[in-house]
Amino acid sequence: MAKFLSSGHALTAHFIEAIDKKDNLCGLVPVSILAACDLKLNNLCKAINHKSESNILLNVSFIMRAASLSGSVGTSDGKFSIHRKIPYSPETIQALISKKSSSLEDVCVEAILIPCSMEKPVETVSLNVCSDGYYMDTIAEKLDLADTSSILVSRIIGKASSEVRLYFPAPEFPYQLDSSLEVLLNGTYTFEASLNQRACYFSGQDIYGDAILASLGYKWKSTDLYHEDVSLGIYYRMLVGRLPDGGYKLSRKAILAGELPASFTTRSNWRGSFPRDLLSTFCRVNGLSEPDFSTGYLHNFTTNSSLKIPEKCNKLKKVTESFTGTENVDIGAAASNGGESVGPVGGTFTCEVKIYSKAHTLLLECSPEDSYRKQGDAIQNCALKVLLWFKKVVKQLHVSNIEEGPSSEIVRVYPHNLSKAFALCVSVHAAVQNSVLRCLTQESNRSATKMEQDGVYSLNIDGPDSGVSPSKGLLVCISYAVSLLGEGGHMKEILENNEEFEFEIGTDAVISQLEVCVTQMSMNQSAYFITDLSPQHFILAAARDTAKAISLLSSLDGCENIFTGWNYIVLSIHFNFSSPLMAS
Repeated sequence: MAKFLSSGHALTAHFIEAIDKKDNLCGLVPVSILAACDLKLNNLCKAINHKSESNILLNVSFIMRAASLSGSVGTSDGKFSIHRKIPYSPETIQALISKKSSSLEDVCVEAILIPCSMEKPVETVSLNVCSDGYYMDTIAEKLDLADTSSILVSRIIGKASSEVRLYFPAPEFPYQLDSSLEVLLNGTYTFEASLNQRACYFSGQDIYGDAILASLGYKWKSTDLYHEDVSLGIYYRMLVGRLPDGGYKLSRKAILAGELPASFTTRSNWRGSFPRDLLSTFCRVNGLSEPDFSTGYLHNFTTNSSLKIPEKCNKLKKVTESFTGTENVDIGAAASNGGESVGPVGGTFTCEVKIYSKAHTLLLECSPEDSYRKQGDAIQNCALKVLLWFKKVVKQLHVSNIEEGPSSEIVRVYPHNLSKAFALCVSVHAAVQNSVLRCLTQESNRSATKMEQDGVYSLNIDGPDSGVSPSKGLLVCISYAVSLLGEGGHMKEILENNEEFEFEIGTDAVISQLEVCVTQMSMNQSAYFITDLSPQHFILAAARDTAKAISLLSSLDGCENIFTGWNYIVLSIHFNFSSPLMAS
């Protein structure tokens, strides 16, 4: 025990809290905490059965079973907790208590309650942890549970350093050590509690009943309670970040203005996270395997054949045939622009990617015929095509659209596998869309405003025309602000603003209404226009004050005119002759 205490393990603080209890729960450690915080235990459980990675109850049952066989650790009837059979010595107890946090301040943490029913909205809750209290007791009380042994805890959601987890009631289960594992492994027991689809979507694990999303806990080398607020804005940004285009919007800090570009022209013109990184993140947060990229090289003399090259190589020599015989080609030689692989004169790269489930079931493969001078450009364009395909499918918000969606010359789909892997994703986002307050202006009312084009109303441009207007391939820098407008066009709340925002004209890197307006302007001109409301989850993810935005949307529900207003100014226009759009 002394060795463990000195290790600084995150579980130390939990053991201290268990020892420090004065009631009949003294010394009882919640098994779900062990399952959530001990990586070695988790890996052992996964080695026994891979289902434990997604089934928290199975994970807990493995640990309970092991504890009952240990001889030194006891289990509690009807409770998911364990205790030491031989009481700790007074010296050990004193050593534990002495390590307890000396903080004298109460902690109030903002968290999110995710109801099990998809029809109920998520809402904020406050977790008030006393200076001498245990945060798990606070969560148990908030979930109307008797004690901490009835709580199950998810793995960390998002960054490992965040401590964002889901806490939910353990479903009622006739737990008995001898038979429970077999029942759970065979999946022969039907729980009365329903799965919480939104919580399952975030964690990739089975979550039952109402769940609390919170960021608090103990970290290595400290017994002080780590805590951060999880606001409604964070919740909706997490939701948006799981969309195919959401990662791009977040990386640009332009949820309302930004759009995933339709093409990758050059690295110098691209803004935000690169497509390959975005696709990897999208797969990871949706419980898929890492994308499997492979690149090929087309030599200028061998137009009908390609040579496969390991995508990660830095320098690789391939033997190809030319009219003069056999030559050695330094295909992987690093170029000056960031170490990208560039083929010999006339040679180009192609790329294909395969998307697999965690169980390594093939879902989709993309094999564009386009070839590129740079290996990196081939990879980025291939990744972008997959993201755009996913964006189109998820936007339609129904599993049948995946099952019926035809394969193309570029994308080959395995509908049954894909629909199974994305059923939860589509279900959750469909529910979010169905809850949107659809207060858009009726067609009959739009005649009252001047509609310019493409869903833009009342476009007003101020300032002298310099004669230099943006065109395809140019980089434009603007400053903009988006506001929620109510009756009469009065500003209600600023949703999103950027002092300097660059994008390439002609790549669909912003919403169409914004690009249409910007291309009618010249440098240093300012403008104002109105558009219909963006999807609700985008508005709530972008809003500075999400709770206020929800209140305003609710108060305006049923009004005839609710818009978003855009104020912006064109700061600069940059020519980039390396962009292929400049030549088109």
